[in-house]
Amino acid sequence: MRLAIVIASGYENSQLASLPAAPLDGELVARRLSEPDTGALVVKQLIGDRELPERIALLLAGQGTALEGVIIYFSGYLAWMGNRSPALLLDAPRARGFPISRLFRLLERCTTDALVVFDTLAVVDETKSPFAVADAVDQVASGFSLSLTTIVRGDPGTPDDPHSSSPFTRLLVKALNRAATKRGDSELTARDLYAMMGRNRRYVDIFRSSRYRPGLHPFILLPIETAGFVVPSQQPQPAQHPPYAAAPEEATTPSAAAQPVAPTGRSGGGPHTCRSHSASRRCRRHLRRTAFAGVRRTVVLGGAASASGTG
Repeated sequence: MRLAIVIASGYENSQLASLPAAPLDGELVARRLSEPDTGALVVKQLIGDRELPERIALLLAGQGTALEGVIIYFSGYLAWMGNRSPALLLDAPRARGFPISRLFRLLERCTTDALVVFDTLAVVDETKSPFAVADAVDQVASGFSLSLTTIVRGDPGTPDDPHSSSPFTRLLVKALNRAATKRGDSELTARDLYAMMGRNRRYVDIFRSSRYRPGLHPFILLPIETAGFVVPSQQPQPAQHPPYAAAPEEATTPSAAAQPVAPTGRSGGGPHTCRSHSASRRCRRHLRRTAFAGVRRTVVLGGAASASGTG
C-alpha cells in the first residue's frame, strides 16, 4: 500500500497573513494524485491546524510498517529561526511549529521510501536568507536512514494575490500531467517530474528558491503498470465548432407577410418568385427570350400589314 497525505490551510485562525488559495492548491494536488495512473495510492487530506502532528502520527501508526511509500504535500508557511531546524507553521491562534525533523522521524518508522513536497512561504530571522530554507530542509533530511526524496520551495516573499493559486503547485500538476503522457512504457520518478518542471521557462523564477534532493533510490510516482493510461483532462478533445448564427426572424405582421416580391423590371410580366440564384438566372433568360419573340412577331405582322396595304 502507498499513502499520500495532502496538507493545507488558509490560516484563518492565525496571526499570520491568511492564504485563502492554499486549500485550493491542496485540493488540486489531491485530485491529481487520486487518478488511476498513480497506482494503488490512498490519498488523505488534512488541515494544517494545531492538531496536525498528532493526527499524522496516528494516521501513520495505524498503517504499521506495511507502507511501500509515502507522499507528503504541504502548502503554507515554513519557519527557520535561530538554531532550530525548519518547522511547518500551523494554523492556530497561538503560534505552533511542527519541526520537519519530527515529521521525518514519523516517516522513518512506517516506511523506507518517502517523497516530501513543500510549497511554502519562508519566515526567517534577520540572520538567515529565505533562499537558503530549501538547503536547510535538505540538510535535515540527510540525517535519516530512509530513502527520502524532497522537492522544496521556500518563497522569500508574500504572494501578490493571496487568492491566486501557487504557481509552484500549478507547475507541479501541469508537469506531472505532461510527463505522464511522455513516459511511454516506463515508470515516472520524482526526478523525472522535477526535470519536466524545469523545462517550463515561464516559471523559471520560482526555481531560485526551490531544491530537489534525491533519496537513496528513485521515488516512483507513476508505476510501470499504469503506463499508457491517459488522465481524462489530458485526453484530446473533439474540435469545437462555433454554432451557426441564427437566421433573422421573418416579419410576422399580416401586411408584411402578404407583401409580394417586387418585379425585376425586365420581364414586363408578373412578380419574380424564383427562390435560388440559379433559378433566377434561368427565369430571366426565359423571360428575355419570350419578350424578344413577342417583339419579333409584332415586327413581322406589322410588315405584312404594310405590304397588303400598298398592294
